Amino acid sequence: MYFPTGQADGSTLRLDKDVPDEVRVGETFDETLTVKNITSGPLDDVVVRESLSPNFEPAGGDAEVARGEALWHVGALGPGESKTLRLSGKAKGEGDLAHCTRASFESRLCTKSVAVLPRLELSLNGPREALSCEPLVYEGVVRNTGTAKLKDVRVQDALPEGLTLEDGEKRSFGENVGDLNPGESRPYKMRLKALRPGTYSGQATATSSGVSSNAAWNTVVREPVLQIDASGPGDRYTGTTAQAVVTVKNAGDAPSPETAVEWTLPAGASFTSASESGQASGKTATWQLGTLAPGESRRLDASYTSDRVGSAAGLVKATSRCAKPAQADLRTEFRGVPAVLLEVTDDHDPAHLGERVTYTIEVTNQGSARLTNVRVVCDLEDTMALAGTKGETEARQSAAQTLSFEPLGSLETSAKAVWKVTVTPRKLADARFKVRLTADQLERPVEETESTHFIGR
Repeated sequence: MYFPTGQADGSTLRLDKDVPDEVRVGETFDETLTVKNITSGPLDDVVVRESLSPNFEPAGGDAEVARGEALWHVGALGPGESKTLRLSGKAKGEGDLAHCTRASFESRLCTKSVAVLPRLELSLNGPREALSCEPLVYEGVVRNTGTAKLKDVRVQDALPEGLTLEDGEKRSFGENVGDLNPGESRPYKMRLKALRPGTYSGQATATSSGVSSNAAWNTVVREPVLQIDASGPGDRYTGTTAQAVVTVKNAGDAPSPETAVEWTLPAGASFTSASESGQASGKTATWQLGTLAPGESRRLDASYTSDRVGSAAGLVKATSRCAKPAQADLRTEFRGVPAVLLEVTDDHDPAHLGERVTYTIEVTNQGSARLTNVRVVCDLEDTMALAGTKGETEARQSAAQTLSFEPLGSLETSAKAVWKVTVTPRKLADARFKVRLTADQLERPVEETESTHFIGR
């Protein structure tokens, strides 16, 4: 039988009875009952009662029998669980043994809620000291240390003045970490750039659904500062060697790695030597100094020369992987050396009276300095008379026997200027044709005399 509807559909409990159809008076017989929970949920306080016939005399079993009723306290039945009940007895006399059975129970609906506690933990590791040229890399870990799932976890950090993200555009850091299950952790990185040296402090905050965790950080950013000084002679003659000294110093509070010095000369100048393992090649000298400690300085010596007249302005530049470049100018004025060759020749010797003699005056600049205001003056003896002139400049006779040519503005190095003077012999003589040469660069005149014998026919 099904309880409480009498049918399987909609019922909770099923009760089956097994009793003999006929028994003999005075003989003991058994009655078996099976009670089963036919639901998917538990049943509590299941009780089976059976009213006994007055003609029945109990003889055993597992029921409590009192006042004509058998009682079974079945208790709880789990889903699909069944129990077997027994009752023994015998008939007192002839007639029917009518036993009626009923069952009762209590159903329960159980619910369960789990109490969870959200907790968030943020850790952050970064450099305590760093160079200004290097990125500041902080590595953090966000952990769900609670028992509740955390959704949309986000890490933020408002950066202090002087720090930006590595791209240099933003002054705040933010990263979406996502969802974290209990016990789950996720790493993240914060890459920053220092705009200048200093001490920087900040605090990263992880948040999710009303919970948060903070992690503080502190970094000292240091910077090397290069200073350079160059000294050398103010002037030198071309072709001679000039000695110079370069001093480079790290005036910052951090090491200066990969420090190098490069000195470049203008065209026409070249290095002849470089100290401190420097490499001198042509117009460039370089030194690889490695790392300069804070406050450390190095002296560098170099010698150089120039084959050109003029200013040799060299640029000395110090560089480092982490320091701003420093530079110094060194200027040496290379002066030329005045040197002149004066040559005077006659076109024939001896010369007959009445025939002309031409003297050729050649002035060659053999020095390294340009000659300016080149002036040629000729002294003619009374044994000869002027017949004509030709040359770089016009001639004028300043006195009876003195011939002056107009000054030649300039005569470049290796250049030659030519003048010609033609005379007529007046009388027999061992004659002399004397030339004096002056220029701005000469401290005294250059003189040359050519002898010619004037003879008769």
